[in-house]
Amino acid sequence: MSSNLIPQSGGGASPQPGGGISRFSKPEMRAMTRAQNVEVARGLVTATRIQAAGHVTATAMHMTSMLSREAAFLADGDPQTAARLNFIVDSFADNAAWEVRQFRG
Repeated sequence: MSSNLIPQSGGGASPQPGGGISRFSKPEMRAMTRAQNVEVARGLVTATRIQAAGHVTATAMHMTSMLSREAAFLADGDPQTAARLNFIVDSFADNAAWEVRQFRG
């Protein structure tokens, strides 16, 4: 079943159920076009926010795991060095998590 809200090309007429024809005035067409544009723009903005949040999240995860592996490598089994380096990695992870949470709004 197709929508009959938007007239087909050819004089602004649109078939209706039962074979009738409905015409939209120019102001009605402008209002519908504006409403459609608002919804399209809202969808594009929402999709862009989601993509940005995903990119920030993926980068934060990648960087955190990379830093964790580097800290383990540099500590070379020394518990005191490992604790110091892990504190730095945890601080980075806290900051990265804060950035990811900013995308909620």
